[in-house]
This record gives sequence, structure tokens and C-alpha cells, in this order.
Amino acid sequence: MFEPATKSRYVTLFFIVFTAAWGVAYSFLAWVPCIPVSAFWDFFSVTEARWAFGSRDPEVFARSFESH
Repeated sequence: MFEPATKSRYVTLFFIVFTAAWGVAYSFLAWVPCIPVSAFWDFFSVTEARWAFGSRDPEVFARSFESH
């Protein structure tokens, strides 16, 4: 699509890698919302390891949802 060693090629490759890394990071946050994972659906489980979509703090959850 682009000639080798052009600015357009490097910019495109940068955004491909950036988008892929963003997707991997948010996939992990969605698949593992807390440790242990069972604490996500068991609200009586006491764990401090909750983040992103598994957080009990509405502000943290909203920021995670808005940024994905």
C-alpha cells in the first residue's frame, strides 16, 4: 500500500500497533475484572483487587467504560 521507508507507512504502522495494544489491554480488563474472577459475580466476596469494569467505585467504572 505504501512505499517502504515512507512517513505514511511508519505512521500507519504506529497506529496499528497502538490500536492493537489498546485492544489487548482492554480485553484483559474485561476478561479479568478482579482477582479472583469469581468475585465479579459474588458481591459478598471480600477482595481489594478490583479494577476497571469490576470496580465497585462508580467513578472508576465510568472512566473505564468511557475510555474504551
